Amino acid sequence: RDVDWRARTIHFVPRAQSAALSNALYAAIFDRGNVCVLLDESQGPTAPNRCPRWLRTTITQGRKRSILHLAATQEPVNVVPVIYSQAEHVFVFRLTGRRDELDALAPRLGLDARALQSELEELPEFAYLRHSIGPGQPVRRMPPLPPDVIAETERHVRFVV
Repeated sequence: RDVDWRARTIHFVPRAQSAALSNALYAAIFDRGNVCVLLDESQGPTAPNRCPRWLRTTITQGRKRSILHLAATQEPVNVVPVIYSQAEHVFVFRLTGRRDELDALAPRLGLDARALQSELEELPEFAYLRHSIGPGQPVRRMPPLPPDVIAETERHVRFVV
């Protein structure tokens, strides 16, 4: 009820991790529809075996409500797997190389853990792998963005609290 949906950008940072608060926020997002959500630090509201009901519903059924859900995490093994298993697109930057991280993401990219590790080791700094779901979709190596593109993008990013 405290969200001003008229704002172009809403930057919501809870004071404390609360499953009830995350659930209420995602229930409102799902009810509203037609919104783009960026869940940064997905490890906060989710864990490998825990995900608020409405967050899971938004991830799995949000497309029919015109909800674009973007999620980011530094440790893919510490979030609920539905975040990347249901993703239409996955972007993977260099990982710490822990076997459990490779094991978690490799099947989603259609690779085995050793092949994923090899792909990641060959990337230049700030480059990443991109994979789109679908039959025969390859894992693509993506170059880092040029500094001028990053600078132009930063001009348009602003947070409204």
